[in-house]
Amino acid sequence: LRLRGIQQDQAAGVLAAANRELNVVKDQRTSTAEHLAGSGSTPASLEALMAIASARASTRSMFLELDGVIAATTARAEVARLGFSKAKSDTAALEKLADRHRIQSAAEELRVEQNALDEISAVPRAPVAGNRA
Repeated sequence: LRLRGIQQDQAAGVLAAANRELNVVKDQRTSTAEHLAGSGSTPASLEALMAIASARASTRSMFLELDGVIAATTARAEVARLGFSKAKSDTAALEKLADRHRIQSAAEELRVEQNALDEISAVPRAPVAGNRA
């Protein structure tokens, strides 16, 4: 049971790390998009227009790459979530089993105690001197 708890804690750590990584990548994409949206300059020459077109093509490529990283990170986060869910359900199942065992053990102890009390009460007692019924 202790081992299952440790496994659940490890799975929770992996899930938290995967979610953190996913949030970082999404934040990078958002901040890059916001930065590029704010830089709307008009080209003064043909060379400047060509440079802007080249930069936009490069930016599109970068966004596609970031989207791929986001998809891969999302997949890792989902795997981590599934691992955590499994570890949590395994721990819960083991806890239920341990509870059931404790209940059965307590019931067995009470049964043994009751049998001992029944045996004691079934033994005839010798009359006590000075007391006549």
